[in-house]
Amino acid sequence: FSQRPTLKVVCLANIPLALNTISISANGARKVRGIASIVNCPWTPCPVLGYAFRIERNGVVLFSHDVRGWELSSLAKNELQNISRGEQIVFDDIRWNCPGDDANGTKDIVLKIE
Repeated sequence: FSQRPTLKVVCLANIPLALNTISISANGARKVRGIASIVNCPWTPCPVLGYAFRIERNGVVLFSHDVRGWELSSLAKNELQNISRGEQIVFDDIRWNCPGDDANGTKDIVLKIE
């Protein structure tokens, strides 16, 4: 039995988040290491191939970085240490590959800092 990646839960560092989550605390954002995995039924990890990472405030891009694989670069992790309320982090054009499933594709995650 297999199904398309539901993407109901994503894992940012050790923080599992429901996909409909729209905000995260600044403290939680500082712990983000990347998008660890997207899980497909029956719990086969779908490797993340890469994504575009941004930090924005009022539509202005403060930091941008293209990531290969799942983990943020040291530079991106350092930028997250200075994140503050009112900014948002964006994981754009997330690419993944699920073995044995035709559900490869893209997904975006946008989280406001509360």
